[in-house]
Amino acid sequence: MRKRIVLIALTGIFVLCGLSSWSFAEASVEFEANFTINIEGEETESGRIYVKSQKFRQEVEEDGVTRIVISEGLQGNVLVILPEEEAYLKIPLDGWNVAMDQKSADETLQGKATIENLGKEKVNGYDCNKYRYTYRDPDMGVMTVWFSEKLQASIKHIQTGPSGTSEMILSDIKEHTIPDHLFEVPKGYQEMNIFAPGGK
Repeated sequence: MRKRIVLIALTGIFVLCGLSSWSFAEASVEFEANFTINIEGEETESGRIYVKSQKFRQEVEEDGVTRIVISEGLQGNVLVILPEEEAYLKIPLDGWNVAMDQKSADETLQGKATIENLGKEKVNGYDCNKYRYTYRDPDMGVMTVWFSEKLQASIKHIQTGPSGTSEMILSDIKEHTIPDHLFEVPKGYQEMNIFAPGGK
């Protein structure tokens, strides 16, 4: 049981960071969307996301198990909600890069990559600025980002390198007020410590 919980937690965090490290700034527009991650053309992860300012929620159901991962903000915690267990994990970010707008991305990559503005392109109904980042380290490859200024989110990004190609894309985007309770632990859920004896 503990190994399964650890796997759920780590998978959720890696997907969360994979989505948001190049996707979400402090957006003024609240929205939800489907997300799909493809590696080498094969779908490897999909689910629903909710974005409200610097808060972010990801929901995935796999093999009958629901995984919910929430970031409380740039300096907060990652919450892994386990509905089947009526429990949750609280994991400090400790440097996880979970939100980055285009300006911050450019500043972070100065000296690490060349940045090209490829103009504008519409993706799933949103006008996007298209950028290509070619890393100086050949092992990092090339990343192309389609960034919506309206949503302050990348609608799509593609990473290509020696290990292959991965793609993240948002679809079925719905702009509306996202309820605060979606970013909170449900009442009655118990906090788990997977590293303590017994896993609680």
